[in-house]
Amino acid sequence: MTLAYDRMKVGILGLTKGAGAGFVAACLARAYASERRLRPAVLELGQGGLYDSLGLARHFAGDGFVSFHDEAARDKKLRGRGNIRFDVNWVLDTGGRLAELDAYKRLRLLANCRGDVILVSLSGLAGAELEKLLPEMDVVLLVVDPLPSQLIAGHELLCRLRAHDWPVVYLINKMNPGVNVREVYRYLNIAPALHLPLVPLEQIYAAEYACRVVCDLEPARGLLRKPLNAVITMIEKTAGIE
Repeated sequence: MTLAYDRMKVGILGLTKGAGAGFVAACLARAYASERRLRPAVLELGQGGLYDSLGLARHFAGDGFVSFHDEAARDKKLRGRGNIRFDVNWVLDTGGRLAELDAYKRLRLLANCRGDVILVSLSGLAGAELEKLLPEMDVVLLVVDPLPSQLIAGHELLCRLRAHDWPVVYLINKMNPGVNVREVYRYLNIAPALHLPLVPLEQIYAAEYACRVVCDLEPARGLLRKPLNAVITMIEKTAGIE
């Protein structure tokens, strides 16, 4: 770990629902652990879901999973504990408690989350609720589904982000040969952006049945390793980490 990576916070936000922010957060965490040898954390402050999709109940069946969101809702101590599997600290909503947490309690979760780099899933938050958390992020990673109807649906959020001086990195998820890349760049008004390829659905199903992060299993690992490294490099550049 370097001082520059001491609890760097990356807010991961889907431009629209289903853009893949949770998928990206989990895969990036594994890439940070395997490629950078860091101790990443994934923290859900927006929409939950990773606890079930990764089958973490099975992985923590012996020693129990600490429900930090439940602890925060009851004003319990948060510091000094973690849920480490696959070299990642998973601070996930297990029982739909996120809706009960006000901005102060969400900030408590952020302040007490253990990790060299904290990947904060913000999807599902909107308006003032989102804007209270975004200034706490060192970098905002905006995950974009390039389907035209999804680009149109995300227009309001895009305008809100651009009204502030937040350091935003654009990531086009689900890239495939049917995407008109030039039109996507024109609509978003950006230079060439980072891409993650569309992972075949059968590979996502196989990962869930195996209770694993999809980028840890072949052939998805081969598809995602290089583009995930490119995302990390751009985050480092944006955050001023050389």
